[in-house]
Amino acid sequence: MKRANETLLLDFCLAQKGHPDAGEWLSFTAVSRDELCTTALFLAGIDAYGNSADLQRIAHLIRPDGNKSFASMVQKTNFDCSRFSGLLKARLAHETRTSRA
Repeated sequence: MKRANETLLLDFCLAQKGHPDAGEWLSFTAVSRDELCTTALFLAGIDAYGNSADLQRIAHLIRPDGNKSFASMVQKTNFDCSRFSGLLKARLAHETRTSRA
């Protein structure tokens, strides 16, 4: 995945934290459908992000056949799970610190 797409997805994920909106996911066209589906599936597997069932449903709406194999979606999109996780955690922590200030 291109770094620019990764950044767009991270920004989008921060905005969706706590209240994923299927309509917004479906209308997000800044990245490919495959990248968006992979991201939704990835987030569905992170307990700290929350809304696992909603994100699974959203992933299915984005790409009905995409959630058959998360591993194949990761490979298809060159999604770096550990990198994305680290960046997302850092941004979430920054948001938490900023909101407390």
